[in-house]
Formats: sequence, C-alpha cells, structure tokens
Amino acid sequence: MMVGIRERRMIGEAVSMNGSRQALTAEQRRFIGAVNETAAMLSSNRMDRDEWMVIAGGAVFLYQLDSARRNGTRGADRVPTDLDVVVNNAPEREKHILELLRDGMASRERVTYSKGPDDHFGHTLLGAKLGYASVEGLPIDVITDLSQIYPADHRFAPSLHYEYPPTDVLLPFAKRITHPLLDGPVMLAHPGFVAYYKLMLSRNTDGKQDGKDLTRLKRLGLLEPSDELREVIDIMCHSDADLVDKVEKAIADL
Repeated sequence: MMVGIRERRMIGEAVSMNGSRQALTAEQRRFIGAVNETAAMLSSNRMDRDEWMVIAGGAVFLYQLDSARRNGTRGADRVPTDLDVVVNNAPEREKHILELLRDGMASRERVTYSKGPDDHFGHTLLGAKLGYASVEGLPIDVITDLSQIYPADHRFAPSLHYEYPPTDVLLPFAKRITHPLLDGPVMLAHPGFVAYYKLMLSRNTDGKQDGKDLTRLKRLGLLEPSDELREVIDIMCHSDADLVDKVEKAIADL
C-alpha cells in the first residue's frame, strides 16, 4: 500500500529548483514522457538537441513549466493532447530525415508518413510529416518543412498559400530549457513563432484553446515588445509589412 501512495505522489508532483512543489496531472506527465521518448529517438538517429524544437501547445506548456521552476510562478495549467516537433533536415543526410526515422521505427505500430495534403480545421497542410504514438499513447507528429493554405474566410490572409520559413532560420531563435523531469535540454520554438502559429491557425475563437495559449504566453511576459520578437514576427510574415502590422496589433490587443 505504501508503494502505491508513493507512486501517486510522484505522478502528481514536480520539484522546482527553489524546493517548492508543483502539482502535475497524469496527462502532463504523459506529455513529458513523450518529449523524453522523442528526444531519445532523435538522438539515436544522430540528431543533436539543438536540431529540433517543440512547437504549438506543447511549447506553451513547457514555457509554463520552465517559468514555474525558475521564477516560482504558479504551475502549468496547459494540458497538451499531442506533441508537435519540428526537426532540421540537414541537406548532407543521405535520405530525408523523416524517411530515416520511419525506417528506424519499422517495428512500431501505427507509424504513418505522409506528404499531405491534409485538412486541419479548414487549413490545407502540406509537407512531410511522420506520425506515431508514444509508449503511453500520446500522438506525436515530427515535421520538417511545412506549408499550408489558409481558408477563404481567414481573418488575416484569406486563401494564402503560406510557406513556413526554413527550420534552420527559426532554430537559432528557439529557447533552450531544462527541468528535473526532462532527460536533457529541450529547445522550444520562439514565443513569436508560437504566437504567429496560434493567431494564423485561427481554429478556436471566442476564448478557446488557441486564444488561451496566446493569453498564457502574454501572462508569462513572453510577448512583450522587443527587437527580437519583432524580428521573429517579420521572419514569420516573410517581411510582408501589412501582415506584420496585423499580427503585432493582434498580440498587443491580447
């Protein structure tokens, strides 16, 4: 009986550097396990930790976790339901990195490799994607070059065929974090990248998940005006001045 109680306590707690404790749900723990599992898989394929980054809601959760550890802020309330990772497909590799990863995962069940198009909340997603599930069943997508076609009713860029900037351009802006529950350092997409992604995907309006994630980043102080934030937004907008202004105004209005 005592072992069971101890296990439940370990599942529900994470120790921060200042000795305080932060409650984590089983789902949040499952996500952290998926990050560690993915890191190990990429490392076994000779990918350094600075060659990939976590994006989307997973990055928001890890930013919250990092802030709680470093600053003693309140715990993470984001519960990621999947893990999205962008990897750098170095041209010197003999095969596309996602093909190498797929070949190395032949023994796993339900591994998918696609090049699109895929419908995603009205957006047409294009580009190579490797999909699988963690040991505990969390969906994981590993992506290299991504593009999408925005729906005709998009509020900022209707029907635009948008190409995400190359990964090797975005990775230098990624933020490295460490945490006792992570097996090593993890790179998170720059908050400006995440904000652009959330604003432009526009899946959930009226205060739902994308809007909540933007508010979370804002509360952490990660979207305060700065030269670096503006540079990242400019890169994400391919220096389209009108789009930059719209995105910056949307962030300021949060």
